[in-house]
Amino acid sequence: RWWERAYLEPLFDPDLPLTDPAMLLLLVSLGQKQPEHHGLATDAAIESITDGRLDAERLARVALQVLETGIIISEGCIHFNFELFDQSELLETSSTLEHQKVNGQTSSITVPPGGFALTLCQVPIIYRPGKKNCITVHRVEDDPHMIEGTTICRELSQEVFARTGRVSHIELECTAIQSLNPMEAKSL
Repeated sequence: RWWERAYLEPLFDPDLPLTDPAMLLLLVSLGQKQPEHHGLATDAAIESITDGRLDAERLARVALQVLETGIIISEGCIHFNFELFDQSELLETSSTLEHQKVNGQTSSITVPPGGFALTLCQVPIIYRPGKKNCITVHRVEDDPHMIEGTTICRELSQEVFARTGRVSHIELECTAIQSLNPMEAKSL
């Protein structure tokens, strides 16, 4: 499981800086319901504050970025709350998201007008206007996995968190941005 001790233990090393992904892991772990999951994260946060590696302003920025994307991680699943994402990030015209894959190679993916993109654990997530809320998880060796609604099951979410490289990208169709005029949206 992604929240096991092995992922959080490096956060105790005073010689390792807390990167934005490390802060994201810390935030997600702190938000877990089970004491065995958030307890270690609480200890890591206290240690990081004590040794000066945890900067409240950066932590707040990372937390705000997570809220603006509408991504919520709970019970080991990835959930998308389209009411939370920042619609000012929508593109006027199509664009290209360049990203580094798990294997270290650089790749790119097209983002449509009226949509936007980001990466989660090095997996591109493309938001685009749609007539219904649905998710398509594209896997390297399998057919795309279509999901009605806004939650990726635990099994597929774990593949993203573990950075297996088996998930190539995720596409979201969301009704929340269907009616927006891309020409009124902000260009990134």
